[in-house]
Amino acid sequence: MPWLPVLHSREDTITYFTDHVLLHEEVLVAEANHPWWASSPSYVITSIIHISPQRISIRGSGIKLLAIAKELHPHGLTLWTFQENARARRFYEARGFLASEFTDGLHNKEGQPDVLYTWRPCASSSSL
Repeated sequence: MPWLPVLHSREDTITYFTDHVLLHEEVLVAEANHPWWASSPSYVITSIIHISPQRISIRGSGIKLLAIAKELHPHGLTLWTFQENARARRFYEARGFLASEFTDGLHNKEGQPDVLYTWRPCASSSSL
């Protein structure tokens, strides 16, 4: 996403994921063709899905991760993505997520307009 500003060094990002995300968030990981998950003590309704740019559209990792997230949270999920990220928006919308809120970006670190997506099983005709 070349339009995003670089806000943190690689080292700062690794520290944040090591000291916060891996300790306090639910993390789903796809390794090659075998998705697996680990959860923290906290219950999380909002998920982050990040696929390495080199792996997008390869082997369906994003689809598998999203299916696992839906199984883990059968009552629903919410997630944010940037409005400009058309590929991610198409991906989520094709899997039953509905845009529920649009912002001007004033409340995210990147300062970029974003959109909140919501998935509820009753609102979705697709389970994936």
